[in-house]
Amino acid sequence: MPELTSRQRSMLLTSLARASGMRLVATASFPTGKKMVSEADLASIRESLALPEMRDAMQNPSLVFVVLGYASKQGNDQANLELSQLRADTVMNTLQQQFQTQNVIYSVPMGASTLFGKNSFVDNQVAEIWAVIP
Repeated sequence: MPELTSRQRSMLLTSLARASGMRLVATASFPTGKKMVSEADLASIRESLALPEMRDAMQNPSLVFVVLGYASKQGNDQANLELSQLRADTVMNTLQQQFQTQNVIYSVPMGASTLFGKNSFVDNQVAEIWAVIP
């Protein structure tokens, strides 16, 4: 996470160490080479944030969101890292601007991955929103 200051990195690590749990809130999928969140994924994120347990958890200012951006193994490593950062940033900005999320949010580029599917490039073109529960 080279874009984080040492203070931000320390705060994130402290949040993770103190967390009582982590929860996958939503996943957004992206077409090859794209970074925009689809209307279907916006609706899914909206539904997930509206769940009573998420609404309640978000009232605690120490709840932190971590957005992990991924790319497929197509292309070169640097381009995939940059694309994964753009995807994570887009989802983070969506949480802040469209959903008015007041909690701290970190966007983390994960680069190229086969975590979500070894046989399909498209399955790995995602961003995950994780809630770090205090």
